[in-house]
Amino acid sequence: MIFKSTLTTLERIKVDLVNEFKSQIASKDLKATGRLENSIKGFITKSPKYIRLDITSKDYFAYIDEDGRSPGKRPPLEKIMKWVQDKGLGKSSNIKSKRVNRLRDVAWSIAKAIGDKGTIERFNYSGAKITSFVDQKYRNRITQDIKESYLLDLMGEIKPN
Repeated sequence: MIFKSTLTTLERIKVDLVNEFKSQIASKDLKATGRLENSIKGFITKSPKYIRLDITSKDYFAYIDEDGRSPGKRPPLEKIMKWVQDKGLGKSSNIKSKRVNRLRDVAWSIAKAIGDKGTIERFNYSGAKITSFVDQKYRNRITQDIKESYLLDLMGEIKPN
């Protein structure tokens, strides 16, 4: 089957969803380096039998988004050190305690807090809920748009006698 109309619709949906995810990351102040935001991509996979849209991101999006990182396990210290450095938090002028004045100490304190409490405090340690927001906002429109475009493709396949 030729999915011409459906493909066009999925291309538009892909752009809309990628832009919405990026917008939500920015509006919730979840941007440290831009790597997460820049990792949001959409891919359309086609075969003679199906067509599929996937939205992908860095794997740590799951910790930020739906469930946060649950208490009990600390994140890798090296990744927290990089985040601290990108945020400019490892400078002694940003730290209240004189004891905690090195990058590694700051990162260790953050990793320990994440291990004890989870992530992210301002979201009550339960994630930013970006995927849920995007799903609620776009679900009905996506369903309707795909249904209509697939019907057009199907009608194109049915040739009158």
